[in-house]
Amino acid sequence: MRSLVQHTPQSGTLPAALRVGVTVALPLALLVATGRTELALYATFGAFAAVYGRRPDGSADPRVQVRMAVVMVSSVATGVVVAASDARTWLGVVATAVWAALATYLSQRQGWRPPGPLFVVFAVGACSAVPVASAGEIGVAVATAAATATFGVLLTVASGPLIRRIEHERRRRRDGRRDASAGPAAHGATPIPPPPVPARQRRLDVTGSAAAAGLAGAAGAALTGDHPYWASVAAVAPLSAATPSSRLLKAMHRVLGTVGGLVVAGVLLSLPLGSAGTVAVTAVLQVLAELLIVRHYGAAMLVITPLALIVGQLAHPRPVMALLADRGVETLLGVAVAVVVVLLTRPREPTPAR
Repeated sequence: MRSLVQHTPQSGTLPAALRVGVTVALPLALLVATGRTELALYATFGAFAAVYGRRPDGSADPRVQVRMAVVMVSSVATGVVVAASDARTWLGVVATAVWAALATYLSQRQGWRPPGPLFVVFAVGACSAVPVASAGEIGVAVATAAATATFGVLLTVASGPLIRRIEHERRRRRDGRRDASAGPAAHGATPIPPPPVPARQRRLDVTGSAAAAGLAGAAGAALTGDHPYWASVAAVAPLSAATPSSRLLKAMHRVLGTVGGLVVAGVLLSLPLGSAGTVAVTAVLQVLAELLIVRHYGAAMLVITPLALIVGQLAHPRPVMALLADRGVETLLGVAVAVVVVLLTRPREPTPAR
């Protein structure tokens, strides 16, 4: 119970959160203004490249974001190509599993922060679930993701000096009030990188991510059919944590946070927000998600859940109650699969010699 409520102090998160919020909000506002809200899904996934590469001072490394932009746009492209097929549901499950394995491998090799395949799995699965009728629609979807990813990188480059200056001034004022002997931990020092993952565990993680995404997606497709990728996302999300115990804890956070998030989503989706109001709420939720995700995963799910549902509703409206029920069922399915995968892939203790 102590672990469930424990949070992690962080520095430099507000500038990073505001930058990501702008990266998401401005493209969505442009789509609303031009009457192309059906492209909101692709724009959002392109913008998600901006969440990567954050430095302790709140700025971000644009080189990391360029690399992640290629990954995110490629995952969107995979999804929309699958969406052109009549067998999109089951092809989407397969594509999601393949990308889960690839993204897990790349995350461990390249040190993604945040780690794991969650955003990639979400992009492939969600984009594969929205039917497209022509090569032209595929091109527009991919171009939209590429444009928002590019905008995010340019905003990172442009805002970097200002964010560093703001954080430097904030630290200078704080240091004037705090004893200098407090040490680097009090100054938001660079986080210590995690220890290298053994090769055998890396293989288990890659295999486990593919199995979790595929099995959860298949179960979701068989039981609900509309949003099997939500089960895949819920299945791979806990696997990005470092240890079996932290993965199980993250699974609990996912369930409890999603339950609370569904209540928040139900309230927000019942309001007559309109397109402009929806974009404004989306921006606020994105900023809150960035502020909370590095501190407490369960609390972050309170805003991530309505954020995902509201963006989906902006692009392709569905009946609200059915939407909320699907999200809850798919999350439970995915987390159940994740727990099984964690138990099966946990490191084995060496057998004592006799």
